[in-house]
Order: sequence, then C-alpha cells, then structure tokens
Amino acid sequence: MTQSKPTGDGQPSPVSPLRRWLRLAGALVLLAAFIYLAPNLERLPGVGQPIQDLRESGINVGAWYYDDVEEYFEAEEYVRKRLGKKDRFH
Repeated sequence: MTQSKPTGDGQPSPVSPLRRWLRLAGALVLLAAFIYLAPNLERLPGVGQPIQDLRESGINVGAWYYDDVEEYFEAEEYVRKRLGKKDRFH
C-alpha cells in the first residue's frame, strides 16, 4: 500500500489521471441512476400508499416547507384526520 501525500503540497497526485476520470464517471453514473430511479421509490412498501393518499386528497405538501412551524403542525393534524389516522401528540 502506498502512502498518499497531503493535498496542496505542489506534488503530482499519486493517483493516475485515468483512475481519477473513472472515479468521476462512476460518480456521475450513480447520480444519473439515482435521478432516473428516484420516482420509483414510491413503489417501496410503506411509502407508496401515503403518497397516493396525499395525491388523491389534493394537498400540496411541497408548500409546507415555507410555512411556519405552527402552521405545519396544523396542516399535519389536518392530513392525519383526513386520512383517518391518530394524532401524533394526543
């Protein structure tokens, strides 16, 4: 095993340029695969049904991020009641 030199020392990298390009290409492939497969995550057990319920109810969950915390909890309570689930803190 070779020792790696600290970065910024002015010396060339001990890793070959081909290997660095392959690492970059691999990371880009993984990123592209995640972006391509991310919409299919809702097919996982336990994830798809709540997403489907929210779509059918017409609730815009993306808008919650910009609301105050109190308004978020009010919206969460509304969603839980609408979906027939128990309140979180009661």
